[in-house]
Amino acid sequence: MKAMDTPENILRRETNRLSSSRSALDEWIIDHSSNAPFGQSEYQCRNFVVESHPTKYSAIRQACLEISTREQGIKKIVIAKRKSDIRIKLLTKDKEAEPDELRKELIQCEIDLEWIDNKVWEKKLLQGYQEQGYFLSYIKEECGDNQEEILKSLSGNKKEEDKYWIARMAKQSAVDMISTGTINAGNVESILQMPEKHQHGVLNAAMRYSGVVASGIDHLREQSQSEIKYLDKDTSTRSKLLTDYSDLKDE
Repeated sequence: MKAMDTPENILRRETNRLSSSRSALDEWIIDHSSNAPFGQSEYQCRNFVVESHPTKYSAIRQACLEISTREQGIKKIVIAKRKSDIRIKLLTKDKEAEPDELRKELIQCEIDLEWIDNKVWEKKLLQGYQEQGYFLSYIKEECGDNQEEILKSLSGNKKEEDKYWIARMAKQSAVDMISTGTINAGNVESILQMPEKHQHGVLNAAMRYSGVVASGIDHLREQSQSEIKYLDKDTSTRSKLLTDYSDLKDE
C-alpha cells in the first residue's frame, strides 16, 4: 500500500481488481443465476406443503389454496410488468426529447434501473406458473377429473373436517410422545377442547402412530449400529443410512 493512498483509492482499486478478474465461466454462471427463478421445488410443494396435511381432503384443500394464492400473484405480476414496460417507453421518450446530455445520461440510468425490475417481474412470473403447476399436478394425480371431489374440498365437509382434526392432533401428539415421551401441555389443552368421542380417536391414533414410527426408528438404529461396527472393513452390506443414496435414480 502506498503511503499516500486514501481509503477511497484502496476501495476503488480492490473493486476494479475483483470486477475485472471474472472469467468467461464466471460471467456465464452469474448471467444464468441472475435469470433463473428460485421458487419452491416440486418436492417442497408436495411433501412440505400439501402432504404435511394428514388427510387427502385437507391436502387437496391446501393445494387449492396455494393455486389461488399463486393465481392472484401471477395477475399482480402481469400488471406490474405492464407498468414497467410503460415506464421504460415514457423514459425513453423523455430521453429523446431532452437536449442536455447530462440529463440524458441521468434518464438512461433510470431506464437501466427499470430494466432490472422488469427482468425480476419476468422471473417471478415464471416462478408463479411453475409452483402453480406443481399444485395442479398434485390435485389431478389425486383426484383425476373428479370435479365433485375437488369441490368437496373447496366448499368444506363436516365429516372430513372431523377426520382432519382428529388426524392432525393425533399426529402432533405422536410426535410429542416420540420426542419427549409425553404429550405437551398445548396439545393436551387442544385435545380437551374436542368432543369426547374425538378425544378417544386422537389418543388411540396417536398411540398407534407413535408405535409404528418408534419401531421404524429402532430398526434404522440397529442397521446404523451394525454398519458403524464394521466401518473399518470393506463390506458390501451397508445400510442406507450410511450410503450416498446413489441408488435413488431420477424418475
